[in-house]
Amino acid sequence: MNKQTYNTEQIESAWHESARSVKLEFIKLATTMLNDAIKEHLLPSTSLPQKLHKMKYTNENEMINKLVFCSTSRQWRKQNPELAAQGKTIRDVATDEQLQLLFTLISENIVLIKQDLPKEERLVKLYAKHDAVLSGTVA
Repeated sequence: MNKQTYNTEQIESAWHESARSVKLEFIKLATTMLNDAIKEHLLPSTSLPQKLHKMKYTNENEMINKLVFCSTSRQWRKQNPELAAQGKTIRDVATDEQLQLLFTLISENIVLIKQDLPKEERLVKLYAKHDAVLSGTVA
């Protein structure tokens, strides 16, 4: 199976014209791209043993969840056991605004990871982007 390559600009352009279910699919695609960036740019420089690489993926994704939802996936499941029991995730119940912010921050993190910025610098830039989106100064 050939893996199609997309850039964040192509995905962001299509995002704005999409229905909710399609937006969730775009977020899945962006998350795959984020995981690819982690694999290519962060894992080679880590001293983590191979069996702990999953932690790196989880930490990056949860960092963005904390910015968007003020909660990790695990915290959300504990706070919403009925929804979690129905197979719902934090992203499934997100507002359109939260989905937009989530997508924007995932896309931005991909770019920052590819620039080989340390996590602390990426977090500062992501928080600034978060504030800009919420204030309406960034689409």
